[in-house]
Amino acid sequence: MKPLLLRQWFNRVIHKLLRV
Repeated sequence: MKPLLLRQWFNRVIHKLLRV
């Protein structure tokens, strides 16, 4: 697995959660 992919996915999830 690539850490970059996980980081990008996490970043999107956090952004979506913060945009609630």
